[in-house]
Amino acid sequence: MSRKTLWAVALFLGLGGSAYSAIPAAPNPGAKCPYGDATPNDGCTALYAAGLQGTVQFPDAFTNPLYGPGNGQEYNSRLQENQAGVDFPVGLPQSYVGKLKDPMANPPANCAASPTGSAAKGPKLTCGGGPVVIHGYQFGPTGGHKATVLRVNNTATIEDIQFNEFSNDDNTVLSSNANDYAIYLAAPGSTFNSVFSHNTVNGQCHSEKCGLNYQVVAYTAGSKTWDYNAWLWMPVRITAGCGECATIGDLNLRWSMVMGHDMTAALHGEWIEEIFAQKGTPTTQAHTNYIGNVVIQPAAAAANSTANIYVSGGSAPITPTYSDVLISDSTLICNRNNGKPICSALIDFQNGTYSRVRFINLAVDASGSIGMFRADCNHGTNYQKANFPTGVTMTNIQNMLERPGRSLVTSFNFKNKCSSEQSPP
Repeated sequence: MSRKTLWAVALFLGLGGSAYSAIPAAPNPGAKCPYGDATPNDGCTALYAAGLQGTVQFPDAFTNPLYGPGNGQEYNSRLQENQAGVDFPVGLPQSYVGKLKDPMANPPANCAASPTGSAAKGPKLTCGGGPVVIHGYQFGPTGGHKATVLRVNNTATIEDIQFNEFSNDDNTVLSSNANDYAIYLAAPGSTFNSVFSHNTVNGQCHSEKCGLNYQVVAYTAGSKTWDYNAWLWMPVRITAGCGECATIGDLNLRWSMVMGHDMTAALHGEWIEEIFAQKGTPTTQAHTNYIGNVVIQPAAAAANSTANIYVSGGSAPITPTYSDVLISDSTLICNRNNGKPICSALIDFQNGTYSRVRFINLAVDASGSIGMFRADCNHGTNYQKANFPTGVTMTNIQNMLERPGRSLVTSFNFKNKCSSEQSPP
């Protein structure tokens, strides 16, 4: 059945060879932050100043055809600012390498370790009943046991999860299959603020046929501050929301590398699906910020599977309000799988009123995407129109396949009449 959609900008890019020269060299090649520190939303200098530079970096992300420029093409431009996981390393800090603790042998305060507590009868750490602070732990296989499932209950008062490494094996796979999620950052009914930063999360799914599951879920009415993470080879999407709440805290997803998310298309996937309320209460979020991220769907991901960034208010008849959405200073790339498009869109909106939306300083490659920016008008019977009362402001949206300095689009008003599968212009 045809999906009725409004295609904001739907362009098939770069179907032939590149016409211009390759990306110019950085102004300070070899420096820790090769593009300097003059950009306000550039997270490189602050990361090094804190001594928290990570262990995950893909310096060839914009030149390796497995990651970025597919179809025998090359990129000719990029953002002139440091990009997470490309120009500077993110994820688990280097200072923690070789020092991570075993959560089964040394559980944090307000957490209980159970060697056979998961749905797969493997290790599980369950936290709650006060502040939950988890710093410097190895949640992958360690200490002679399999990977550890993490659950934070709604009795937690704060959540501070930083400087950890998470990895996937059959314990987290089978537990996720049984809805005992591999990383359950907030169980339903939670109200605490979530800090999840400087972590490496590796779903170990390197191709569409990996046969794995590894679910990350967070249902809290509090804010989410998830910075400087490395999200690698994730089989399925991350899901977040608040259950039933009138307001939900700010969403801040910043300075992270996302290399491969929803690799299998088992769930039509996105980096994060922010479903506000599942029980019928309209919800408002004051600020929704995606800043300084690199989100790449590589050539090995399943075709027609995903959107790089997805903003959704859940299913009808709930109609939430996003007061201020900012997507800025980021690189969004969607490759092709054996010539087939992998993404439905680079940025996709569903079901909600979006009072203010800004796209600022984005470098994009949509050559593996059916559309570039999309807003659903009617997604079957379960989703309602995405409304943009003031349109969308776009500033410096750069097509990476074009010559440097050539902006792709400067503005677009989403307040057009819905149409059915509008063809690319």
